[in-house]
Amino acid sequence: MSNHLMYGFRCSLKDFSYAVVTGTKSHPKIVKTGSRKCPSGNSVSQRLRWLQQEIGTLFSTNCPTYVVIKADEGRSKTNASIERSRNEAIIYLSLADIGLLNNCKSKRKNQLAKDLCGIGKGGYLQKLDKTLIDGFDKYNENIKDAILCGWSALN
Repeated sequence: MSNHLMYGFRCSLKDFSYAVVTGTKSHPKIVKTGSRKCPSGNSVSQRLRWLQQEIGTLFSTNCPTYVVIKADEGRSKTNASIERSRNEAIIYLSLADIGLLNNCKSKRKNQLAKDLCGIGKGGYLQKLDKTLIDGFDKYNENIKDAILCGWSALN
């Protein structure tokens, strides 16, 4: 499965982080990671168009096999969670543009833990052997979330 590229995304109000992961669950490899900050001063529609272009460029460079988006853990609908949902929707639309609409899922911590640790409780992610990912600790929290998402999609 090493030729399959799994993308993990972590969206927030003003940026998004991503990781491209390949290999297997027991031997994951990072292909690429990064974060993109949304241009300030743009309208919502301009920001979403920019995001769609950025995601499209990523997908044209490394076409995904599957995408996992880190779902919002919050329960209240704040402006930040609404904006994050819009950003996540753009990822789905970008996948539809390349014919892969059914190759995406959003996951919360408990789902990531179930896929990576076999137990569906988010706390188990702390016990996950992250040394399997070379340099995992050097990444910021959003990129770590994106890596976990991509990793969770591997067989």
